[in-house]
Amino acid sequence: MDTIKNLFTSERKNRNIIILILIALIILGGAYFLFGKKALAPGKLDEKTEGTSVEGTVSPLIQVMDQIPGKVVNIDSLTLDTPGWVAIYNDNEGEPSVILGAGWFDTGTHTNVQVESFVDLAPGNTYYAVLHKDDGVLAPDAFGSHPFNLETDLPITDGLTNLWVMSAFKIQSIGSRG
Repeated sequence: MDTIKNLFTSERKNRNIIILILIALIILGGAYFLFGKKALAPGKLDEKTEGTSVEGTVSPLIQVMDQIPGKVVNIDSLTLDTPGWVAIYNDNEGEPSVILGAGWFDTGTHTNVQVESFVDLAPGNTYYAVLHKDDGVLAPDAFGSHPFNLETDLPITDGLTNLWVMSAFKIQSIGSRG
């Protein structure tokens, strides 16, 4: 009789251990979900986001360093897997807001290129250079012209987290060293 009682007690201990392990996993998973690195919605700033790369493919990415005041943004490097745009956005509470200018680029890697803004970029402010897909529509009145369309030339996302592929940069104050 003691053997049967010990057998049931042993089963109960094993079941309790399994239940405790499951509870611990649920708590750890919940803690990671709440406090781990949160994925931001598209358009939210996540410093410099570069696309993922699969062997043999080109991964969209952009890199822009801090700039001097003016209307021209110097793009250090950008890579596109299809023709696209670099759109310059102003900042609104840590997020890209209004497009201030855009430049079209063909597929490939481009270094030391420029995009012009419609307005002067102010010292001390943060701006964003965001990659956008080109919808492929050519302007009917100009051979080979690619007009930027905010509705159809949408931001490129990295494919893993759906974050926009972008680079944040600041405009330096004149006389500042950085």
